[in-house]
Amino acid sequence: MTSTRPAASALAAVLAIALAGALGACSHDAPAPVSGLDLTADVDLTHGTVVEPMDRFRDSPEDDAVTADAQQVAMTLCAKKRGVTWDPYFADSRYDLRVGPVEGPWVEANANKFGFLKPSSPTDVQRQTHPDSPEAQRLPGEKGSPNATLDDAQQKIVQACAAGPDATRFDLSRLTPQGPWDLALQTAHEKTFPTVDDHSATSDATRPVEDDYDACLRSAGVEPDPDRLGWAKGADPSVLDAQQISLALTVVRCKAQVRYAQRLADIEARLEAPIVEKYSHELTARKAKIDGVVADAKKYLAASPDVRPTG
Repeated sequence: MTSTRPAASALAAVLAIALAGALGACSHDAPAPVSGLDLTADVDLTHGTVVEPMDRFRDSPEDDAVTADAQQVAMTLCAKKRGVTWDPYFADSRYDLRVGPVEGPWVEANANKFGFLKPSSPTDVQRQTHPDSPEAQRLPGEKGSPNATLDDAQQKIVQACAAGPDATRFDLSRLTPQGPWDLALQTAHEKTFPTVDDHSATSDATRPVEDDYDACLRSAGVEPDPDRLGWAKGADPSVLDAQQISLALTVVRCKAQVRYAQRLADIEARLEAPIVEKYSHELTARKAKIDGVVADAKKYLAASPDVRPTG
């Protein structure tokens, strides 16, 4: 009787190689993106905010404010134990608006109140328009703040407290460092939108939007700012008066007419979508970590209701 073992062994070897190849191919395939991703741009024309796909995985201005406040409370309690009085500074996130790629004013209520200034608290408006006034110098360590009276030894104690574990447990920048998605997004963004070094740069994607906006301004008797997209010639971000407000309102009306904010936000969303899909698992895990730190910060603040700024 002829043995079938060699043939069986050969077949087994072939199957093993085929299986190994299939597994190897699968191991190099990227996992499917997280389901249910929102890859659109959400533009709020009432409040002047833009939420892009990547923003849904980042810490929000409110998250930043809560965790920064918790760090300030931790610093204050730590310094107190070491005999130093630190007056905490609490962040005001009401005016820390996500605006995506939209430059300059684009919400009528804000233009009517702030002109070309960044929407801000009264103190921050003073900082923008009268930087040398006492009201503008209320931040910790600056002239006019109680913390400015601390000597060098006391300042070192406060700095050590800021670097200590009680405070750094709420430091989102340290706990959630940047990843490869940030570089990918920066590279894509720089090819399409203005950069820090060139506020007038356009691309094939954005030029039609800017051309429509410029044409609207000129029809209203206003020249576009050649050096800064989304602005107008004569705009001054350090002056708040009737003339600046009137000019800002013209800018806002033209942006509304040509759907400036939504069109730019949609372009940004299309850039971000493939990056979010590619890194969706990492971004989802990162956001979960952010949410955990924020929840911890809220509990910490609730447990220390008496530690608040004196001013």
